[in-house]
Amino acid sequence: MTEIELTRRRILAGVLVIGLAAAAAGVGTFALFSDEATSPDNTINAGTLNLDPVDGNFTVDNIYPTQSTTQNITTSYQESGDIGSNLNVSISTADPSNAFSDQLDVDSAVLKVDGSTVETLADSGTLSDLEGTHSGLTTLNGGEDIALEVTFTLGEDTSNTFQGDSLDITVSFNATQQTE
Repeated sequence: MTEIELTRRRILAGVLVIGLAAAAAGVGTFALFSDEATSPDNTINAGTLNLDPVDGNFTVDNIYPTQSTTQNITTSYQESGDIGSNLNVSISTADPSNAFSDQLDVDSAVLKVDGSTVETLADSGTLSDLEGTHSGLTTLNGGEDIALEVTFTLGEDTSNTFQGDSLDITVSFNATQQTE
């Protein structure tokens, strides 16, 4: 019989072979169960705030001293997603230095929501006094009709220098989302 000489190298190689065989055999015996579930159709949609286009204009032709007129500008507020909003109204003239706005008395300026008065912006003064931004007037929740109703009178003391004058007025409605 032949003697096999044991060297360090041969012993190390033998241990390595035995270790690899044991590892290969153990791989299959230590498996764990697993499972996975997927939810693929998830969406997040942002709500919307929408003020419909403004309907109506302040249009008065040939007004004379002591004559009164009531003018309405309306819009509608639509929303989705239960978003409450604060309503602001801005009133401005194209030329703030036009003295004609000081001759137009504002007998009343009221903001109505769904036909009910929610805020009185003015009950006296002039158009110049009414100009500016009126903030936080009411809370809107969606589906409301909004109207700004203003009654103007050309002042009795308006002089002849204002004959033929005109004035351009801009009214802006702004709905701003409320925060919690």
